[in-house]
Amino acid sequence: MGLPVRSREQGRILLNTVKVVVTGSEGFIGRNLCKRLEAAGDEVYGMDTKSGTDMFGSFPRCDVIYHLACVNQEEAVIKPAANLKVNIEGARYAAMQAKYYGAHLVYTSTASVYGQSQHIATPVDAEINPKTDYAIAKLAGEHFVKTSGCNYSIVRLSNVYGPFQTTDNPYCGVIGKFITQALEGSPITVIGDGHQTRDYTYVDDVINILLGPLSMDNRTENISRGAEVSVNDLVTVLQDVLTQKLEVVNIPERVIDGISRRKLITNYRCPTNLYDGLSKTVEWYKQNGTPGKTG
Repeated sequence: MGLPVRSREQGRILLNTVKVVVTGSEGFIGRNLCKRLEAAGDEVYGMDTKSGTDMFGSFPRCDVIYHLACVNQEEAVIKPAANLKVNIEGARYAAMQAKYYGAHLVYTSTASVYGQSQHIATPVDAEINPKTDYAIAKLAGEHFVKTSGCNYSIVRLSNVYGPFQTTDNPYCGVIGKFITQALEGSPITVIGDGHQTRDYTYVDDVINILLGPLSMDNRTENISRGAEVSVNDLVTVLQDVLTQKLEVVNIPERVIDGISRRKLITNYRCPTNLYDGLSKTVEWYKQNGTPGKTG
């Protein structure tokens, strides 16, 4: 198969059935993405250490590369060498492969690059001020993508949750952790006072955008719900979903990124509200149990 038919519609990319490489294909977002790509009839080649495929090996000829592979916030601290290799060198290598094949690269970055933004809600052109090794590495990955010469879309994601989510990431994994604790009948462990806010984004909305007509004009954009939700409010909504009172235990703060508030001005708004997203996620956990950890 040759390159897919590409047409312009308000500066966006439209693709027919394509050959797709997904790095991090066994991760949370990767598994959701691969399922949808395969259902759409695309030819999908997943690369993930869990499945024995090294993303630093040879990529197959492809039309689109989704670079999702990364180590999370906590792992980046515990395993600094992995943070440098996967989160920085991995992005550089994926961009080189995209350039070589003439493929479109979709690089999933993070809202953590903004740090403790002075602008709430935070636009994509806000000051960049990463506070953690993870955020610095993801920002470095953005740099290598931008300077590689490949055609790219960079999307900054904010606290994505949903089916297949692991519980070992203390920030993005908080919803999976709370659901698991609730279903096991354990207390909900809230770090600090629970007033810290995040912009929680349901995974199906993210996948819809990644599979849709993303900009092909080498742009960086935010993807989120665009709603500021505190951890305490998250617990309240989860109680409503489960129709039961949850015991909450507050534990000492374990600051990783030091962010007290987050809400994005999103270029691609994710429509699923927290109640509906939690309802779908809870149902998936009830049917499938807790996924393994990412590390």
